[in-house]
Amino acid sequence: MRRFGSSVALVAVPIVAALTVAGLGAAHGTSTASSSYDDPYFCSSWIQTYGDSSLTPDDHHRCMLAIAETYINGEENSIPPDKILFDPEVSRYCLGSQPDHEPGNADSYRSQYPEPIKAITNRQWTVDGDQAFIVYDGFTTASMGTRDFLVSERLTMRNGLIWEILITAIKYSVAGAPPVPLAVC
Repeated sequence: MRRFGSSVALVAVPIVAALTVAGLGAAHGTSTASSSYDDPYFCSSWIQTYGDSSLTPDDHHRCMLAIAETYINGEENSIPPDKILFDPEVSRYCLGSQPDHEPGNADSYRSQYPEPIKAITNRQWTVDGDQAFIVYDGFTTASMGTRDFLVSERLTMRNGLIWEILITAIKYSVAGAPPVPLAVC
Protein backbone atom coordinates (compact mmCIF):
# COMPACT_ATOMS: atom_id res chain seq x y z
CA MET A 1 0.00 0.00 0.00
CA ARG A 2 2.83 2.36 0.78
CA ARG A 3 4.32 1.79 -2.70
CA PHE A 4 0.97 2.68 -4.33
CA GLY A 5 0.73 5.94 -2.34
CA SER A 6 4.17 7.04 -3.56
CA SER A 7 3.18 6.35 -7.16
CA VAL A 8 0.04 8.44 -6.80
CA ALA A 9 2.09 11.37 -5.46
CA LEU A 10 4.56 11.09 -8.34
CA VAL A 11 1.70 11.33 -10.84
CA ALA A 12 -0.39 13.92 -8.97
CA VAL A 13 2.35 16.54 -8.48
CA PRO A 14 3.11 17.02 -12.23
CA ILE A 15 -0.62 17.12 -13.01
CA VAL A 16 -1.24 19.83 -10.40
CA ALA A 17 1.76 21.81 -11.69
CA ALA A 18 0.49 21.54 -15.28
CA LEU A 19 -2.99 22.70 -14.26
CA THR A 20 -1.48 25.65 -12.37
CA VAL A 21 0.53 26.71 -15.44
CA ALA A 22 -2.52 26.32 -17.68
CA GLY A 23 -4.63 28.36 -15.25
CA LEU A 24 -2.09 31.21 -15.13
CA GLY A 25 -1.99 31.50 -18.90
CA ALA A 26 -5.75 31.18 -19.29
CA ALA A 27 -6.33 33.88 -16.67
CA HIS A 28 -4.87 36.41 -19.10
CA GLY A 29 -6.48 34.95 -22.20
CA THR A 30 -3.24 33.59 -23.59
CA SER A 31 -2.52 30.27 -25.16
CA THR A 32 -0.83 27.86 -22.82
CA ALA A 33 0.54 26.04 -25.86
CA SER A 34 3.13 28.82 -26.30
CA SER A 35 6.52 28.61 -24.66
CA SER A 36 5.46 29.83 -21.21
CA TYR A 37 8.58 31.87 -20.48
CA ASP A 38 8.18 33.80 -23.73
CA ASP A 39 4.56 34.64 -22.88
CA PRO A 40 4.51 37.96 -21.00
CA TYR A 41 1.10 37.36 -19.39
CA PHE A 42 2.09 33.92 -18.11
CA CYS A 43 5.37 35.37 -16.81
CA SER A 44 3.68 38.27 -15.07
CA SER A 45 1.16 36.00 -13.35
CA TRP A 46 3.84 33.47 -12.41
CA ILE A 47 6.13 36.10 -10.88
CA GLN A 48 3.25 37.74 -9.00
CA THR A 49 2.27 34.35 -7.59
CA TYR A 50 5.64 32.64 -6.98
CA GLY A 51 8.23 35.43 -7.15
CA ASP A 52 11.27 36.04 -9.36
CA SER A 53 13.38 33.55 -7.43
CA SER A 54 11.12 30.67 -8.51
CA LEU A 55 12.51 30.95 -12.06
CA THR A 56 15.81 29.66 -13.38
CA PRO A 57 18.16 32.45 -14.53
CA ASP A 58 17.39 31.61 -18.19
CA ASP A 59 13.61 31.58 -17.64
CA HIS A 60 13.82 34.83 -15.64
CA HIS A 61 15.77 36.46 -18.49
CA ARG A 62 13.16 35.33 -21.02
CA CYS A 63 10.31 36.58 -18.81
CA MET A 64 11.89 40.01 -18.30
CA LEU A 65 12.29 40.37 -22.06
CA ALA A 66 8.72 39.21 -22.74
CA ILE A 67 7.24 41.62 -20.17
CA ALA A 68 9.34 44.56 -21.46
CA GLU A 69 8.30 43.79 -25.05
CA THR A 70 4.68 44.60 -24.15
CA TYR A 71 5.70 48.25 -23.73
CA ILE A 72 7.56 48.42 -27.04
CA ASN A 73 4.74 46.63 -28.86
CA GLY A 74 2.26 49.07 -27.32
CA GLU A 75 4.40 52.02 -28.43
CA GLU A 76 4.38 50.55 -31.93
CA ASN A 77 0.60 50.10 -31.74
CA SER A 78 0.87 46.37 -32.48
CA ILE A 79 -0.98 45.52 -29.22
CA PRO A 80 -3.73 47.52 -27.50
CA PRO A 81 -2.64 49.75 -24.61
CA ASP A 82 -4.52 47.65 -22.04
CA LYS A 83 -2.20 44.71 -22.85
CA ILE A 84 0.93 46.63 -21.74
CA LEU A 85 2.03 45.16 -18.41
CA PHE A 86 2.34 48.43 -16.48
CA ASP A 87 2.43 48.56 -12.71
CA PRO A 88 -0.43 50.90 -11.68
CA GLU A 89 2.21 53.37 -10.40
CA VAL A 90 4.64 53.02 -13.34
CA SER A 91 6.87 56.01 -14.01
CA ARG A 92 8.11 57.05 -17.45
CA TYR A 93 10.77 59.75 -17.36
CA CYS A 94 13.69 61.18 -19.31
CA LEU A 95 17.37 60.95 -18.52
CA GLY A 96 18.21 63.68 -16.01
CA SER A 97 14.79 63.54 -14.33
CA GLN A 98 13.62 61.50 -11.36
CA PRO A 99 10.87 58.88 -11.46
CA ASP A 100 7.43 59.94 -10.24
CA HIS A 101 5.49 56.86 -9.10
CA GLU A 102 1.86 57.85 -8.60
CA PRO A 103 -1.38 55.86 -8.46
CA GLY A 104 -3.11 56.09 -11.83
CA ASN A 105 0.05 56.59 -13.91
CA ALA A 106 -0.61 53.41 -15.91
CA ASP A 107 -4.11 54.58 -16.86
CA SER A 108 -2.78 58.04 -17.70
CA TYR A 109 -0.10 56.62 -20.02
CA ARG A 110 -2.58 54.24 -21.67
CA SER A 111 -4.93 57.17 -22.40
CA GLN A 112 -2.18 58.74 -24.54
CA TYR A 113 -2.31 55.88 -27.06
CA PRO A 114 -2.30 55.40 -29.97
CA GLU A 115 1.18 56.75 -30.45
CA PRO A 116 2.09 58.35 -33.79
CA ILE A 117 4.58 55.50 -34.26
CA LYS A 118 4.15 53.23 -37.25
CA ALA A 119 7.10 50.89 -36.71
CA ILE A 120 9.89 50.10 -34.28
CA THR A 121 12.71 48.20 -35.94
CA ASN A 122 16.25 47.06 -35.27
CA ARG A 123 15.39 46.17 -31.67
CA GLN A 124 18.55 45.45 -29.69
CA TRP A 125 17.91 44.12 -26.19
CA THR A 126 20.08 43.49 -23.16
CA VAL A 127 18.59 42.06 -19.97
CA ASP A 128 20.33 42.34 -16.61
CA GLY A 129 18.36 41.08 -13.63
CA ASP A 130 15.06 42.95 -13.45
CA GLN A 131 16.13 45.54 -16.03
CA ALA A 132 15.81 45.38 -19.79
CA PHE A 133 17.70 47.83 -21.99
CA ILE A 134 16.68 48.48 -25.58
CA VAL A 135 17.94 50.58 -28.48
CA TYR A 136 15.73 50.84 -31.55
CA ASP A 137 14.88 52.79 -34.70
CA GLY A 138 11.50 54.50 -34.76
CA PHE A 139 9.31 55.41 -37.70
CA THR A 140 6.33 57.74 -37.29
CA THR A 141 3.10 57.72 -39.23
CA ALA A 142 4.48 60.72 -41.17
CA SER A 143 7.70 58.89 -42.07
CA MET A 144 8.83 58.84 -45.66
CA GLY A 145 10.66 55.56 -45.19
CA THR A 146 13.67 56.85 -43.28
CA ARG A 147 14.21 56.50 -39.55
CA ASP A 148 12.67 59.41 -37.67
CA PHE A 149 14.32 58.78 -34.33
CA LEU A 150 16.65 56.53 -32.38
CA VAL A 151 15.69 55.65 -28.81
CA SER A 152 17.38 53.89 -25.93
CA GLU A 153 15.30 52.95 -22.92
CA ARG A 154 15.77 51.13 -19.65
CA LEU A 155 12.74 49.28 -18.34
CA THR A 156 12.74 48.11 -14.73
CA MET A 157 10.35 45.34 -13.78
CA ARG A 158 8.96 44.78 -10.29
CA ASN A 159 6.62 41.94 -9.30
CA GLY A 160 6.18 40.90 -12.92
CA LEU A 161 5.12 44.37 -14.12
CA ILE A 162 6.87 47.34 -15.71
CA TRP A 163 7.78 49.69 -12.84
CA GLU A 164 9.99 52.31 -14.52
CA ILE A 165 10.84 53.44 -18.03
CA LEU A 166 13.89 55.66 -18.42
CA ILE A 167 14.00 57.22 -21.90
CA THR A 168 16.75 58.83 -23.94
CA ALA A 169 15.82 59.84 -27.44
CA ILE A 170 17.59 61.43 -30.38
CA LYS A 171 15.73 62.87 -33.35
CA TYR A 172 17.42 62.76 -36.69
CA SER A 173 17.03 65.90 -38.73
CA VAL A 174 17.72 66.50 -42.39
CA ALA A 175 20.54 64.51 -43.96
CA GLY A 176 23.89 65.99 -43.06
CA ALA A 177 22.58 67.94 -40.08
CA PRO A 178 23.52 66.83 -36.56
CA PRO A 179 21.00 64.83 -34.53
CA VAL A 180 19.01 66.77 -31.98
CA PRO A 181 17.44 65.67 -28.67
CA LEU A 182 13.82 64.65 -29.03
CA ALA A 183 11.55 65.84 -26.22
CA VAL A 184 9.27 62.90 -25.44
CA CYS A 185 8.80 63.26 -21.69
